[in-house]
Amino acid sequence: MAGNKTISLLEQFESLLQSGSFRAARELYDRIQPDIASLTDGDSVLMLTYLRARLAAGEGHYTEAMDLAQGLLHDSQSLRSNFWLARCHLLLAALFLRTGDYALAEKHCGAAIYLSTWELADRKLEGDSWNNLGLVHKNVGFWDLAETDFKKALDAYAGMDNPLPRVRSLLNLAILLRKKGSLGKAYDLCNEGLHLAKELGLPLYECSYALELANVSLTVHDDRQAEQFITHATEIAQKNQQRREQVLALELEGDLWSARKEYRRALSIYGKALRLARQLAKGGDLECEIARRAASAALCLNRIKSAKRLVNLAVGIAQRIGDEYELAICLRILGQVEIATGTTGCGLQHIRDSVEKLMNLSVHSAELAASELTLAKALLEAKPESSNGTTLEHLITARRIYSHLGVRDAIAEIDNLLAGLVTPPKVGGLRSSLEESRHPSGIKCYEDILQYGIVTADERIAGDLKQWGPTDVRVLIEGETGVGKELLAQAMHGMSRRREEPFVVIDCGSLSETLAESELFGHARGAFTGAVRERVGLIESANGGTLFLDEVGELSEALQVKLLRVLEEGSVRRVGSNEPRKIDVRVLSATTRDLWHEVEAGKFRKDLYYRLKGVLVRIPSLRERPYDIELLIDYYLDQYCTSYGVRVTLSEEARQGLLTYSWPGNVRELKNVIEALVAIGRSRVIQPSDLDQFLGTCRRSCLLEQAEKDAIRLALKQARGNRTKAAKILGISRGTLWHRMRSLGMD
Repeated sequence: MAGNKTISLLEQFESLLQSGSFRAARELYDRIQPDIASLTDGDSVLMLTYLRARLAAGEGHYTEAMDLAQGLLHDSQSLRSNFWLARCHLLLAALFLRTGDYALAEKHCGAAIYLSTWELADRKLEGDSWNNLGLVHKNVGFWDLAETDFKKALDAYAGMDNPLPRVRSLLNLAILLRKKGSLGKAYDLCNEGLHLAKELGLPLYECSYALELANVSLTVHDDRQAEQFITHATEIAQKNQQRREQVLALELEGDLWSARKEYRRALSIYGKALRLARQLAKGGDLECEIARRAASAALCLNRIKSAKRLVNLAVGIAQRIGDEYELAICLRILGQVEIATGTTGCGLQHIRDSVEKLMNLSVHSAELAASELTLAKALLEAKPESSNGTTLEHLITARRIYSHLGVRDAIAEIDNLLAGLVTPPKVGGLRSSLEESRHPSGIKCYEDILQYGIVTADERIAGDLKQWGPTDVRVLIEGETGVGKELLAQAMHGMSRRREEPFVVIDCGSLSETLAESELFGHARGAFTGAVRERVGLIESANGGTLFLDEVGELSEALQVKLLRVLEEGSVRRVGSNEPRKIDVRVLSATTRDLWHEVEAGKFRKDLYYRLKGVLVRIPSLRERPYDIELLIDYYLDQYCTSYGVRVTLSEEARQGLLTYSWPGNVRELKNVIEALVAIGRSRVIQPSDLDQFLGTCRRSCLLEQAEKDAIRLALKQARGNRTKAAKILGISRGTLWHRMRSLGMD
């Protein structure tokens, strides 16, 4: 067993390496090496070899490190030193991880776990061993096992004075969660880790967390934030001569330019990264990742030969090292290359294989969504007559994943593709196995959600409702005025465990500027003039239930800060009181605006946006789902005939008139028109002439409404958002302005 002085030096040396202070570690080694070399006992010889191997590994000289570690293993076995044997197995596991031999890495992890747990009772070494095993399982595609391994590592580190090991395992867990599609959790862990690494002065982990935050940002298509993190990580990696991290930073820089469709620039950066990766470990994981990225960029530039060469290289490495995740992505790109060269059947099969492999890893992975969407596009391009249902299935699956991830531009792209497919989504063959019933018109309607007033044949709406309604996840609902955002929120509340508790609606656009805080958070007695008694705020009144924030984009900056604090702390403070009151609410929010555009323009807090957008649900307009119009017509016709006690039917010509109308006001407008037709119908058949006074008026009023909206927007712009000043500019009262904005759907 090594002495206390040996252990102390060893811990000091490893802390320097693990924190990325390679220069300081080299200086320490050079200082202590003569003293250790002068000693002849077995422990000293083993320690010197171990330090040289760890230093070589830390500096990226993997071949040298491997030779030293293999010799150390033999000597440790000869001397029967479990202390060094356990550390040697752990080092070899890390080296085989870096060079892509996951089978051997797993064996050495197993040996290190046994020795550290049962022979040495060394909690730190045990945690390090579980951490490395988690990396092995992550890379070979056993993600559930990997998550368990990382949590076992964190358990082993619990209570330790040294926070460094925990920082390392939290990073690995964050990377895994990002790949699995749990972006919110990954983002939070990375932010926590980044701040901790800065406080502790750990440049290696500050760099690594910045790189992972860039990865998360690129996944949600936030390229501005990604660029900031990449720049920060690059500066740290170059300053501290972190060779692997320099390659990873280049890799992500290439991803950034690919995301911006600057493929030539991306390809140049990938080329530089590929050369550096080969110097580190030829045939390793980095070469595989960069080669397939370069192949994708080359394909976008129509450089088919280069793309094929690069993707075949990546496929070969991924197969050799057993990285199922990388192999699945490579197969998608290989499929695209095959289709580009005219072998469509082979290409489609490669992409199908990619989908299958990624689905086995995680059903929420961003790469699975990309493969599903790629396959759908390829099927649309190939246009086989029998592929329509399959194409729709892949589009809907991709859309559902992107909703989970909150990638709004990908959702919009898929909705555009779906709009080009005239028929409604067929649900019979979908993996979701959602219930449906046959409408007399031949269109399928989701009967099981009618109890919530949701009338649709669109699986996008029904699928999102059924997937997220029963959960406690926060949902941001986007959609035009009149599509039924509040109705969907009510349905989600009705499907959840909170259904018996309050459903509280806050119209963020109508909050009084002077009393907004009191209305939202409540106030203590005597908090201000007129506060003669305590008042429970709207947020607190939703305790145990659901809080619906309608038009959340209208919140002032000050209220955004206070709402963010409520969401982070799970408590409210009434105005005039410092006492936090714990609350348990599910938050649903809605907007007619492009809220991400508001974030980019600096009008809405990015951190609050991400807090609200646990899941992003976009409700398509009626223009995008014309097959729902007839369902809604019949539903409201029946509803209002019962309500008014009359029997009104539509002539075929009148029905066609309603079906071909554009419905700019969406479901709300359709509902109002049907009610009006029933009210005047007086037990008769509605004719086309009866529609003119409503639809004709609607057509004319749409132009007038648009002109009025433009005038209000101009006044608000001139008044810098101040509604009182905008009302004066328009020559109306503030109350009139508020009512007009409400009626025009601008609130």
